[in-house]
Amino acid sequence: MGEFITWAQSGPLVKFYYLIVLVALIFLLIKYRKNRFSILIILIFFNGLVAFYGKNLQNAYRILLLLLTIYWLFRTDPFRHTNYSNIIISFIFFSLTFLYTSFYNQDYFFIIFSQYSRYFILFSLFFVLNKYCQNKSFRDWLEKLIYDLLLIQIILSVAKIILIGLKESIVGSVGSQGGALATSLPMMGFLFIWIRKKGKLDRDDWIFTLGLAFIGFMSLKRAIWFIMPVLISMLMFYVPKRKIPTKAVFLSIIIVPLFFYFGVRLNPFLNKEGEIWGSFDPGYAVNFAKVYSFGDKDQAEK
Repeated sequence: MGEFITWAQSGPLVKFYYLIVLVALIFLLIKYRKNRFSILIILIFFNGLVAFYGKNLQNAYRILLLLLTIYWLFRTDPFRHTNYSNIIISFIFFSLTFLYTSFYNQDYFFIIFSQYSRYFILFSLFFVLNKYCQNKSFRDWLEKLIYDLLLIQIILSVAKIILIGLKESIVGSVGSQGGALATSLPMMGFLFIWIRKKGKLDRDDWIFTLGLAFIGFMSLKRAIWFIMPVLISMLMFYVPKRKIPTKAVFLSIIIVPLFFYFGVRLNPFLNKEGEIWGSFDPGYAVNFAKVYSFGDKDQAEK
C-alpha cells in the first residue's frame, strides 16, 4: 500500500505538484463549462486533490458528489421505462443493509454517506449514461471529456516524476493516499480507447496506451507489467476472434520478454537491490509477486 500524503506532511515540491493538479481542474471546468453534467464527471477524477487536503474535506467532497448525482437523477429521470428493474431492487436492498449496518455500528454521518456515495454514484451513472448512450452528440462529447481526463493523468504523471520522482500513493489527480488506482486506471483507459476505436488502433492510440502504462510505472505498480500485455492481447485477438498474424507472433516473442525484463529492472520491488535498474532475477520477481498477492504461507503457519 502507498504511504499517506497530506498537506501538513508534504514538502514544497509535493505542494507545487498539487497546485498543477488544481490548475488542471480549473482548466477542464472552464473548457467544458457549457455542459453542466461535465462538472460531476470531472470532479470524480479529482478525488486525490481533495484527499491531499485532509480526510474530513474528502468526506465532505464525496457527499457533494452524492448530492450532484441526486440532482442529475431528478434532471434526467433515467429510471423511467427501464429494463433493469432487478438491478434497482438489488441496489435498494443493498442500500438498506448498508445504512442499517452503519447506523447500528454508530458510524459518523460523514463517514457513512462518504462511503455510500461511491456505490450510489456508480449505480446512478449507469442509468444516466445508459439513457443517453444512443444520443450521438452526447456520446461524442462524453468520449472527448473522458479522453481529456485520461490525458491529464498522463501529463500529471510526467510532472510527478520531474518534481517528486517515483511515489506509489500519488496517482495523477485521482489518488493521493494509495496507489491501487495506478493499476486499474491504465487498464480501464485502454478499454475505453479500444471501445472508442472499435478495436482499430492507430499509432497515436498506441502512444496513448504507453502513456497509460507510464502511470502505473510512476506509482511503482508491479501488476501492470504482467496484466497490461495480457489485456491488450486478449482485446486485440481473442475478443474479435482474430487470427494472430505470424509477424505478431514473432514480435511478441521478442517484445514480451523485453517488457518483462525492463519491468523487473525498473521496478525496485521486483529486484533484489530494491532500486531502479537493479539485477534481473525472474525467480525473485515471481516469488515476490506471489507473496505480495497471496501472502507468505510459511510465515502464516508459524
